[in-house]
Parts: sequence; structure tokens; C-alpha cells
Amino acid sequence: MKLLLRTLLFMTLLPLEFALADDEASGNVITYPSRCGIPERTKEENLASSVEKRLVSTGAPRYPAKAARDGIEGYAVLEYDLSAEGKPVNINVIEVSPSDIFVVTSVQALSKWQYTPGKSTCHVVRLDYQFE
Repeated sequence: MKLLLRTLLFMTLLPLEFALADDEASGNVITYPSRCGIPERTKEENLASSVEKRLVSTGAPRYPAKAARDGIEGYAVLEYDLSAEGKPVNINVIEVSPSDIFVVTSVQALSKWQYTPGKSTCHVVRLDYQFE
């Protein structure tokens, strides 16, 4: 089993407001509204806001036990800001598939990542959960 991590620079995105989330699953994809308005931003604006080169360390997400047991693959897309210390803060899930099964482990993992110091806002990452 291998977990693939990939930074997304442009896509339709969504946050972690479970009680208020628009739970209308399109197929098996659940989307939440984006607090950053990323869908309205241009590809160039998203490329300019990329922090991929500032990434110092990552914490690999734990594969949820139920997903591993049932052979479920999927992904979670998260938006976040960076604190002055380079830690992800204000983490919001904006898209997840095939249900909320990968939400908790994705948020926990991203919160452990470290970037070079410097405050910035509205970044996006996609965490893919796949078996090999």
C-alpha cells in the first residue's frame, strides 16, 4: 500500500464545515464551499501562490483502517494558510472522494507539514490514497 501526495495548483475546490457542508455527492465526490474563492482565481494566480518549493517536511497520512480493510481508494483536497512559522493553519477540506473517510487523516497529516517561515494564504494540496 502506498500513499501518493500531489500538490494541486488549479482545480475546483471546497472547506471543513461538516455541519454546514453541501453534502450533495456528485457520484462519490463530496464538495464543500471554498473560503478562498479559488475556483474564481485564474490559473496564473494559483501558480503564483504555489508554496511547493517552500515545503521542508511532510507527514504521510495514515491510511484509515476501514478504508484499508475494505480496499477503498480515494483522495482529499484541502486548502490552507501558512503561519509566520511555516505551519499549515486554517485547514479546510474542499473536496473528498469517495466519502468523508479520508478527511480526518488528511487534516491530521497536513497539520504536521512544515514550510520555510513566512506567512501566506490560500494554498491547495491533494492527498491521494491508493494501493499499489
